[in-house]
Amino acid sequence: MAPHLEPYVLAMLICDAIWKDPSTGKSFLLGTFSSIAATVFPVVHPVMGIYIVLTDGRGKVPIKLQLVSADEDDDNSRRGDGGCL
Repeated sequence: MAPHLEPYVLAMLICDAIWKDPSTGKSFLLGTFSSIAATVFPVVHPVMGIYIVLTDGRGKVPIKLQLVSADEDDDNSRRGDGGCL
């Protein structure tokens, strides 16, 4: 059994949607953005694509994604279990 090596994140982008061309395998990121603005929090963002490029990983490694407020005093963090890669 191969050892589990923790992957290293090369890039992570958020966008409205991700489309993968079935003939070329290329991914297209639609509507990239770097922040979510709202007048009150918590807020529901209906759809979001997250494109992550990883390297150096080996084996199945559990991943988690946590969205946090840029304000360190705000406790409106959200977590998502991404399963295994």
